[in-house]
Amino acid sequence: MKRWAFLCILLTLTVNARAKDACCPADGQTVAPVANDQTAQAPPAALPEGHPALPEGHPPMPATSAMPEGHPALPDGHPALPGAEEPVTGSLAIKVTQGTADGPSLEGQKVTIRMYSSGQLVSEREEPIGADGLIMLENLTIKGIEQPVVSFEHGGVTFQQVGKPMGAMLSDQLIRLPVYEITDQQPDWSIAMCHVMVRRIEGGIAVTQMLAVQNPSDRAWKGEQTELAEDTANVTFSLQLPAGSQHVTVGQGFMAGSARLERGTLIHTGPIVPGVTQYQFSYLLPAVDGQVDLQINAPSAIGHLMVFVPDDGSDITATGLSESQAMGEGDRAVRVFSVEKVLANQSVSLKLAAPGTAAAGSAEGDDTHNHAQSSTAPSGVPKLAVGAGAAVLAATAAAVAVFRKRASGVNA
Repeated sequence: MKRWAFLCILLTLTVNARAKDACCPADGQTVAPVANDQTAQAPPAALPEGHPALPEGHPPMPATSAMPEGHPALPDGHPALPGAEEPVTGSLAIKVTQGTADGPSLEGQKVTIRMYSSGQLVSEREEPIGADGLIMLENLTIKGIEQPVVSFEHGGVTFQQVGKPMGAMLSDQLIRLPVYEITDQQPDWSIAMCHVMVRRIEGGIAVTQMLAVQNPSDRAWKGEQTELAEDTANVTFSLQLPAGSQHVTVGQGFMAGSARLERGTLIHTGPIVPGVTQYQFSYLLPAVDGQVDLQINAPSAIGHLMVFVPDDGSDITATGLSESQAMGEGDRAVRVFSVEKVLANQSVSLKLAAPGTAAAGSAEGDDTHNHAQSSTAPSGVPKLAVGAGAAVLAATAAAVAVFRKRASGVNA
């Protein structure tokens, strides 16, 4: 009864929430995307959404039972680590919302619920949507840490949400799944914000880019067929990556099977849903002759673009960007470059010196540019940033804070 009361309170608070606001819940965004082979991957355990990567040697976060690599064995009598407890009984409530004003009822249609543990599928079931859009799963046996992934097929499009990891610390959860009618008419969508975080690595830089894509309509656009896609998949947006980009990974916002690389272009084949959706992707860019040329291309009009670069004293030449006041001090200092209103298909760039590193050579013939990888947690934080230093953490934290503040303003 306590669990029912808990869930009823949650539903009371959320049942009248607008679907527009629900399209980007804080609980987590999407299931981990896939590479070109279109094979879905299970979401591994993750840091909280928006959390910067932990520095090397940091103790694990509570939602994991794994010991850090190289950690000595626990002494006899040491209390169990979080996540290693005995199985617990929990419950999961799923609220499916029809976000299109004149959309039909979804009652009786089936939703797929998958539970993952350590990246492995634990269970899968289908449940019908109730008259009020609610699905209640009670008396769930949760062993260790398990994470729910909710999927719904509608109008030929898959809508997905990833819940928080469940276990002894969180045994009851509500997941909201907004669903929209599909349109083949392209809406007046745009990129409200684009934030780019740069960190230096041996022989080049690692780049993480975040886009806040805004669809002002109340229907999900399924895209259109273009010559970019080698098959018949619809494309909603495409973004030309810098020449020589390697080890491309995609994260938050990219649903399973919705991201691929074709001839150096990152292609999104998933729908653009109403409201604001945050997309995140990362790649490595090698230096050539001791210099890195970071070209940032706009697949659509961008309202505001910011680039964050750790300040290590190296020379940086900006084209189409203005340098703002630096953030932080000492080894946490970050240089900030920005511009308002970038036009569609326009590009801006930064040329960064790579002191103390050997040139990585030309990108020609580098087949790693043609294979998208899927190495993200459900929170969308790429594994690429793991082990970053203080300046990188400062840049990431600053960018995420500014991004979320601005995104909340866009959603308002």
